[in-house]
Amino acid sequence: MADYNNEDEQLEALKQWWKENGAAVIAGIVLGAGALFGWKFWQDYQVEQAEAASAIYAEMRVEGADVDTRVAGAETLKSDYARGPYAALAALEAAAALVEAGRLADAEAQLRWAMDSARMPEVAEVARLRLAQVVVAQGRAQDVLDLLKTELPEAYAGLVDELRGDAYRLLGDVEAARRAYDRALLNAGSRSEYLQLKRDDLGRSTGVSAS
Repeated sequence: MADYNNEDEQLEALKQWWKENGAAVIAGIVLGAGALFGWKFWQDYQVEQAEAASAIYAEMRVEGADVDTRVAGAETLKSDYARGPYAALAALEAAAALVEAGRLADAEAQLRWAMDSARMPEVAEVARLRLAQVVVAQGRAQDVLDLLKTELPEAYAGLVDELRGDAYRLLGDVEAARRAYDRALLNAGSRSEYLQLKRDDLGRSTGVSAS
């Protein structure tokens, strides 16, 4: 602002500046306050959403809750709280209950949703593996192999190879199944006895792959 000879000139200059720039200043203040209020509102909203989702998730996991209760809870979380972490976890819970009830197609739908929608990669990975287990139980070998094309953490190597072995067995490729089971046995842990039985059930190696 330029130098002025007296207070009147300074006042008039200030009035003129305010007339020319005041609206923009007020708008900036309003926007700043609105952003601050909006952020606070969003934080509070997020907390409320998380608490509500957590309550639904806890309710569906109560011991003794039947499959319909678990599925209903999962559907609510998927519909109303899909952006939070509980929806995918609820889908996993619902899928487990559906498998127990023998409803594999419904379990598959829950697991596919969790795999595609989980906010955390770790949850998506678990969903993919459980989905492969459900799909192989339905006899769809190629779908299993397609699911397992995605790279998964080394910690799951044993299960991945076992599932590949199951898929190759369904396809009639005994040699490929045997090789997959052999790799799985290296990481089988407590499942080694069961896995060895699956491997032995294939018979002796002929040294020739059916693929």
